[in-house]
Amino acid sequence: METSPEETSSTNKSVSQIQHLAWVIVLVSFAMFCSLSIAFSGGIYYFLFRSTMPMTVVVQVGQGSTGIVTQDNERIARRDDAFPTAITERPAVLSTGSPLDQATITISVPDESGDNSIPIATLTLESSSTIALINARRPRFNWSNGVYTLNFTEFSGEAEIFIHEIPERSLNFRIQTRPGNATYVFDREGRYSISANNDTIRVITYEGRALLVSPDNRNNRIAVNGEEIVLLTGANRPVVDSAPVNLIDNGLFAFDIEQDVTTGELQVPQYWACFNPSDGPPSGNYLADTWQGRNAIRLIRETGTETSRTGCRRWLDVSVAGYSSLELQATFALNYQSLVNCGVAGSECPMMIFVQYNDAEGENHTWYQSFFYEYDPQNPAPLVCLECAQVYEHRPIAEQVWFTYESGNLFTRLPENERPVQILDVMFYASGHRYDVFVSDISLIADTQVNVPPDQIPDGN
Repeated sequence: METSPEETSSTNKSVSQIQHLAWVIVLVSFAMFCSLSIAFSGGIYYFLFRSTMPMTVVVQVGQGSTGIVTQDNERIARRDDAFPTAITERPAVLSTGSPLDQATITISVPDESGDNSIPIATLTLESSSTIALINARRPRFNWSNGVYTLNFTEFSGEAEIFIHEIPERSLNFRIQTRPGNATYVFDREGRYSISANNDTIRVITYEGRALLVSPDNRNNRIAVNGEEIVLLTGANRPVVDSAPVNLIDNGLFAFDIEQDVTTGELQVPQYWACFNPSDGPPSGNYLADTWQGRNAIRLIRETGTETSRTGCRRWLDVSVAGYSSLELQATFALNYQSLVNCGVAGSECPMMIFVQYNDAEGENHTWYQSFFYEYDPQNPAPLVCLECAQVYEHRPIAEQVWFTYESGNLFTRLPENERPVQILDVMFYASGHRYDVFVSDISLIADTQVNVPPDQIPDGN
């Protein structure tokens, strides 16, 4: 039976449609295969080389208490808390209240074995300050080329920042201010001081490099060692200037301690005369060492039943008559003390700092401040040094946490007839029967009154 032309045409058309549909299916399948292959390969690449994980963030209260507010709850961490407080939720707002409050925020990552933590950065939040942690992330795998990313916002008040050396890894550390909407950016190891209030936004670089991004992102400025950036709140024009003078030129032990080229051992910086007298054997020991990833001078006595002192002195003999502000700053950690309070005479604190000076009449004076953590209010041991010429109350702080002390302006703290004119020396020591103390920084900051240039008055732009 013969097929009519109409039937043949219809059959050819159906075959052609089937072939077209088959090609469409093949092409779509191939495109989907390619897309899935690219997506799968890209996903594997992203997971192995670009994906991130949260860093470990803990808060330790050096003095007083700290409020911690997350989306789920609100907590108060105190100096006498047994363990550091882990911050696992983001965002988290941290704030210090009273003039004596201080909190240390430590961001760390696992070491290669995964058994221990390596500190990346430490932010010490001073009194009456607030900051919000938005995220802290690290590359998932050590072989990836990602960066360490730290983001904080809503900062107001004062804070000290210590960034550790990070070999073979970049850092992007940002802090946005609440007043003025400026941003601090740090990308390398160093020590910095930041502040933000209704008048000024400031960053001081003691070691390292800091960038201040203006609110309009058009007048950004960089401050390197010994420089500061000041931005009037509400303005857009930061000014770079010399930072206040540190009269102790090698007291940043975290950076000034170096390795001996022959032995490889850490060396106490030059011009520091260290000592270790004792009422009975054995004497204490002083050495350059490392604690929690930070170089420091270590003062240690592991055994003994009589009083011992171990410390270092820096001779200065420098005039401060031309300055309007003089402040002692120190960062240290009390790892151990055996005595309760500071001993029966109040003279055996594990950390005692002294500034010896002459006043305008040439009379010699000694200002000091002392610290301890083993506090017992029922113990009759005095909270002042009965053997010292002046009486200043000892300050209880937390154990095994880096604590940053700032004396405030000594010119206004001391009686007018006892104000310093010539600084003779600065000394610190650990005292007691047994102690273990690390000192990473001791500075004597002198400054003059800052006069704001007329062209820096906020213009609202």
